[in-house]
Amino acid sequence: MECCTFSLCRLQMINYIVLLVVLVWTTGIKYVVGKENKTLAFVIVMYHHGDRSPKATYPRDIYPEDQWPQGFGQLTQVTK
Repeated sequence: MECCTFSLCRLQMINYIVLLVVLVWTTGIKYVVGKENKTLAFVIVMYHHGDRSPKATYPRDIYPEDQWPQGFGQLTQVTK
C-alpha cells in the first residue's frame, strides 16, 4: 500500500503546476496574424485519463482497501 501524506500530495500538485507553467511559457500559443483574421497555429491539450480509487486510507476509515474491487490507486470501472 502506497502512503500519500498531505505534504507529498501537495508537492506533487505543485510539480504539475510548475510543469504546466513551464510548458506554456516555453511553447506558448502562437497566432499567425493575417490581414483580416487570426488563425490558431499551435495548441496544447492536457487531460487526465480517468477516475482512480484512493492511494491510501486514513485512521478509522470506514472503507478499507478490500472495499475497492480493483485495490488502491487503480482506475475505477467507470473510467476503464
